Amino acid sequence: MSGTKKSAKHLFVGSLFSKAISFVGTIFLARILYPEDFGYLLSAMIIAGFIQMFGNVGFENFYLQEKTTSKEQEEKILHITFKLRMLVNLALFVLQWIISYITEIYYSPIVGQMLRVFSFNIVLMIPVQINMYVLRKKLNYKPEVYANVSRDIISTIMKLIFAMSGFGALSFAIGAVIGNIARTLVILRFQSFLPDFSIKDKQIFEKIFFFGKHSFIGGIATYFTNQIDKILLGSFFPASIVGYYYFAESQSKTVFTYFLAPQSSLILSYSAKYKDNPKYLFNVLKNIGYLIGIFTLPVVVYLSFYSNEIFHIVFGQKWDQSIYIFKCFLIYYFITELTFPFSPLLTAFGLPSVAAKLVSIRFVVLAIALSTTIMITNNILYYLYVFIFISFIFSWIKLYIGLNIMKQSSYEYLLFLKNLIPITFVYVGVLYLIDSLSIDLSYKLIFGLVCIIISSLVIHIVFLKKQFRSALSFILSSSNKFLQRLN
Repeated sequence: MSGTKKSAKHLFVGSLFSKAISFVGTIFLARILYPEDFGYLLSAMIIAGFIQMFGNVGFENFYLQEKTTSKEQEEKILHITFKLRMLVNLALFVLQWIISYITEIYYSPIVGQMLRVFSFNIVLMIPVQINMYVLRKKLNYKPEVYANVSRDIISTIMKLIFAMSGFGALSFAIGAVIGNIARTLVILRFQSFLPDFSIKDKQIFEKIFFFGKHSFIGGIATYFTNQIDKILLGSFFPASIVGYYYFAESQSKTVFTYFLAPQSSLILSYSAKYKDNPKYLFNVLKNIGYLIGIFTLPVVVYLSFYSNEIFHIVFGQKWDQSIYIFKCFLIYYFITELTFPFSPLLTAFGLPSVAAKLVSIRFVVLAIALSTTIMITNNILYYLYVFIFISFIFSWIKLYIGLNIMKQSSYEYLLFLKNLIPITFVYVGVLYLIDSLSIDLSYKLIFGLVCIIISSLVIHIVFLKKQFRSALSFILSSSNKFLQRLN
């Protein structure tokens, strides 16, 4: 478990640092650029995401979850996986270039240009993917952390430079590609796999292809499920409204990106490794879920309470129309991310077909519901409510199915999280008391942050010490001084 704890620590610290840099960059970009630029970015990302979803075939996930019996078998899987990845990504690169010119002529010149620049990210993923998964299977995440930190820092700097130089929305694409070049070089510095194109094995190829086929179906459904709200939004609402919506959603994700996104690959690796011991795996994952709750809850409550003031100070008043949408997404992501530790279970247990069916059903329901909402009303808030409600339901359905496969109780997991409810009321009460004080706004913001941190520490160290210590023991070593003091 020590290797897992070290990996989790590296991922968390590295992500916190690099995402902090990215967030600072976003603040400046929000002041330099306009809502329309973020609307163009969203359009480009939707089209690029549609093309790149054909690359989400799960070849590398097969390697990650497959238990190999010999070094020779592992080498064959790696060589065949690399060849398949290279063929798919080169085809997608050409496809995106063709679509970029069609987009430039019939839709938007700036979006077409952004697509051509973004297409180089597809090529860069060819050498990165296989080497990154080799490191992940070894639970060696330090090189990936270095690579991601390098990408985020360089990407942020380049976006700002090009934005200040007048490149507008195109600065997003240029910065992203330059950042990914840096990421590729760092990964290859630590792990450099050399493919042998002469190696063939029909049986292994068929197994990888079968796994990839179902992952591909799931990938298509996942893409449309994640983007259907934005696709319909871009089709029926003006670019400024699309920009407000996308900006609010992306900022609400920031909190969870810091804490959770870097851990997703680690949880998948860990779940695949310990799937033969479901009771132990369930105990670990439910404690991770509880930690997610107690670490993100004070942040979510604080940001929700002071979102108007924070938006005005950080981004400026031109983003006022994003504030309420931001609050809704913030609460939605908090509740759904409590299922985060269990989200890779279907893939880890070698059941991508089940995940694909579930996501496909979710897409159909979302498409019908959102289309109906647009026909009834053009109010963006009703549209938002429908999307959040349906997405929330399906996230928890996926949790239920995953735990059933493990033969574990979803009800037991919910009971494990029950303390989050009274804690929420404590945080809200503390902030209401501070808000009633006759002091300057800046002092309220600082005092509120300090008090909510102190409240969190008192609650978990004094009143919920046993559960807090139990959860921390899965990410901290037994020799950790803080953990020892909780005894």
